[in-house]
Amino acid sequence: YINVENLIPNPSIDASDDTVEQGSEVTFDATDSVDKDGSIVSYSWEVDGEVASSSSSFKYKFTATGDHEVKLTVADDKGATKTVKRIIKIEKPNSKPDPKFKVSNNNPKTNEVIELDASGSTDSEGTIKTYSWNLGNGISKSGKKIRYNYSQAGTYEVELNVVDQANALSKDKKTVI
Repeated sequence: YINVENLIPNPSIDASDDTVEQGSEVTFDATDSVDKDGSIVSYSWEVDGEVASSSSSFKYKFTATGDHEVKLTVADDKGATKTVKRIIKIEKPNSKPDPKFKVSNNNPKTNEVIELDASGSTDSEGTIKTYSWNLGNGISKSGKKIRYNYSQAGTYEVELNVVDQANALSKDKKTVI
């Protein structure tokens, strides 16, 4: 008699993302798992030690921040099993920055230079990376502090746009007469 040993299956975890925001759903897929001398007959998924699915793929919504262990165990048609693990990092969602600005004079004369100062803008989790201004007359400028003079009398709505390190955008508006 010739005794041919069963080869152990090779499980594979594909995840839609390894790092996501809290409350996001991640899709897990094991269809790339192989058994060179037979077939995969079962899939067993665990997330943080709890049974999550017995399908070849599933979706899981993470509600807690931190590192989460996802385990996949596959079994072949001859009873051999193998387990692999993958860590998924769940981060707190980014909050938008809080834009604030001061106008040195809300009622300037024609051609009077005014200063627009966004130094009071904040971001609770990081830094503001861009400050951009729409001056209400088709002119745009950038910078935390800018100086400008309106050459025509009128009412202008000045808009400040701030973007943080996670690309979250917030706006603030004021009227200059």
